[in-house]
Amino acid sequence: PITAFFIPNDPEVIQDAAYFIKIMAPSFGLLGVQQVLNGVFNGAGFTKASMLISILNLWIVRFPVAFLLSNKTALGYEGIWWAFPISNAVAALAAFIYFKQGYWKMRLFRRRR
Repeated sequence: PITAFFIPNDPEVIQDAAYFIKIMAPSFGLLGVQQVLNGVFNGAGFTKASMLISILNLWIVRFPVAFLLSNKTALGYEGIWWAFPISNAVAALAAFIYFKQGYWKMRLFRRRR
């Protein structure tokens, strides 16, 4: 219905958009984890961690995976769509691991002294 609101007379686009949302929907929670943890790192003054996680998400994971899945598999353009949840999962995992290690706290505590 959301896609049909914007493009009401193109059933193929509506069908493709619905499939894209089905692929992406499970990873929205992972994207939320990544964004919240990036906010924690930014709030602690360790913006470098947030930047590195974003670089990991887009440049190191998403773009290469999108290229490989869309060009080297039978997925075609849908491979680009699958790169989104894959990169969201990798970035959320990296942010969570970094958060649990606690190195970001050192910057926060140094700043308060």
